[in-house]
Amino acid sequence: MTDMTNVARLAQLLLRPEGLNAFEAQRLGEIALSRKVSILRDEYEIEVFCQREWVYRRIGGKTPAMRYRIVGAEAQAAARELIQCALGMRLVPS
Repeated sequence: MTDMTNVARLAQLLLRPEGLNAFEAQRLGEIALSRKVSILRDEYEIEVFCQREWVYRRIGGKTPAMRYRIVGAEAQAAARELIQCALGMRLVPS
């Protein structure tokens, strides 16, 4: 089981309208993005939308990546509740 604080931090990032892909997550210090997304889905029952996209690589060319974000009012409310519980933060509903 992953630390609830780490998963809550990820939920906080996925609440942003643009969401997050694995490359962006690595730059922010988040590793094993797909595993943590599955924890959000399976253990916390938060729906996470995923969409395949193509991103540019540093060495040229493009590579496929999944972009994840939390959408839908119920999922967003559940994510905010997780964040508040784990991090002690009160978030303003968007």
